[in-house]
Amino acid sequence: MARTSLRTLFLIESAGAEEACSLHPHALFGACISLALMWRQPVIFSRNPEESLLTLRLAAEQTGSLDGLELIRCGYRPKRMERRKLLVLQGLPGVGPKLAASLLSHFGSVENVMKAGVEALQQVRGCGPKKAAALREVLG
Repeated sequence: MARTSLRTLFLIESAGAEEACSLHPHALFGACISLALMWRQPVIFSRNPEESLLTLRLAAEQTGSLDGLELIRCGYRPKRMERRKLLVLQGLPGVGPKLAASLLSHFGSVENVMKAGVEALQQVRGCGPKKAAALREVLG
């Protein structure tokens, strides 16, 4: 879910989630912390169906108010130029740290990666036909 382009939300509905669950309260609390911090997935509790509906309606209104063109990349902002280039490439779908480094090493610059065709992208280790086509579609 963390890798999808869709926004996700964990909504836990219960009058008292800790009491209603047979798990130890710390287990549920720890799972919610893990979802929020490690996986960057929001977790919201509601007391009843009405509150759940209100939560979903307000969330839909807030996310619907964006025109879909505003993407904010939060977190780490590198200072060194080489790291910045890698961060840009890692923003592409299916490109992790290793593939970003391979692409930058092979093409020499982010601009050359952006201009590369499907065949050229496939020459990079870790970039098969499907991934190359997907990258070209995004970069096109």
